[in-house]
Amino acid sequence: MRGRVKGFVCSQITRDKMSMSHTGMKFTDEHKKRIGISTKERVKDVEYIKNLREVMIGHWKDPVYAKNQSDAIKKYWQDPIWAEKQTEKCLEGNQKAHPNKPECQVIEILKSLSSSINYVGDGTYWISGMNPDFIDEKKKKIIEVCGCYWHCCSKCGHHHNIEQRQKDASRVKKFKRLGYSVLVVWEHELKQSSSVIAKVSNFVDAS
Repeated sequence: MRGRVKGFVCSQITRDKMSMSHTGMKFTDEHKKRIGISTKERVKDVEYIKNLREVMIGHWKDPVYAKNQSDAIKKYWQDPIWAEKQTEKCLEGNQKAHPNKPECQVIEILKSLSSSINYVGDGTYWISGMNPDFIDEKKKKIIEVCGCYWHCCSKCGHHHNIEQRQKDASRVKKFKRLGYSVLVVWEHELKQSSSVIAKVSNFVDAS
């Protein structure tokens, strides 16, 4: 690829200069088309994707980089115009989204309890850039349904991604800081119908 040396990583100063040089630049339709074609070709290159993934993992392991990215994302969400556009994009991408099996089970439980907590995990409701699974906005209650594998349930022996557990815990803390009561229902709990119904019922009835 012209102008690129395999394995070479630009310094932060160089990347900043490149970013500044492109600020305000307007690309022609032909240029955008060429960039699109080039990108499609690169993503077909298994070696390219592997190298890119390794570079990005390395970046995110750097606490300074991770904090800078996190701060930048938070700053974006504080901009109401950007947040609205981003939410619209998320909603467009979730138009065909449907509740998964554990979420369907919780939906049935809530129906049996005549609860006002509704499923919004399809992207129809957002709170500070976060889309909860179930919510009763009036009573400030949220239910999060976690699949044991994808959310790394320790009781089921899934320890492949500790960072995911930390991310989920941080998400719950953010909801609570915003004044919401949060109930987490794990996939394995749904196998014990009577106990999970009691758990959800107590949460629904709590003032």
